[in-house]
Amino acid sequence: MESTVEVSALDLLSRRWSRMKRKRKLATAQSQASVGMGLLAGLYLYGSHSVIIVASVDSGVSVDVWTSYAVRIMAISLFPFVIV
Repeated sequence: MESTVEVSALDLLSRRWSRMKRKRKLATAQSQASVGMGLLAGLYLYGSHSVIIVASVDSGVSVDVWTSYAVRIMAISLFPFVIV
């Protein structure tokens, strides 16, 4: 007893379309994750560099108050990423 399943062209196209959508979603998620990790790395480097260099060197480039506030906010925003 053989069972045959009839598959229409529309079924095949819809299956292929759904696979392509899943692949696109995966690629988008991977792209967003890599951008987020790059942003996190840049944030960490800029924040730590600014805090360490400004604190340890009395001469050199001076920053205004608003830049130091921004650096502190950047450093504080890294704590949740470090904890996780």
